[in-house]
Amino acid sequence: TPWRAAVVVPLRPLLAEPGAVEGTTLGLVAAGPDEGRARVAVLAADGSELASRPVDLPAGGAPLVLPLVGLLEGLDRAQVAGLSVGSAAGAHAGLEVVLADPDGELVAGTSLPGPQPPTSQVRLVRDRS
Repeated sequence: TPWRAAVVVPLRPLLAEPGAVEGTTLGLVAAGPDEGRARVAVLAADGSELASRPVDLPAGGAPLVLPLVGLLEGLDRAQVAGLSVGSAAGAHAGLEVVLADPDGELVAGTSLPGPQPPTSQVRLVRDRS
């Protein structure tokens, strides 16, 4: 589902993992076939912006990939708590993390679902496999 309101992504767990910042990318795709625009902000723990920038989303469903290391460039990582991503026209977003491991690369990816309506319910399920 495309989101329009800003979505906040916590970064503290990634910042604590060696190599995670360098191996993390934020992917953004315009919600429709036309180009779009989004705004990405790096947030402090109190929600204040440490840095922000507008980004242009290409037309035709092509993703824009932003390395996390580039978004944090020049910032004190000890102050960084999260990212805020917003788009008035709507967008899809996701994170991909690639970590080096002695047995081979570890890869994780997730889409960012955006704000949920206040009536939404979340059910936690334990994987018993």
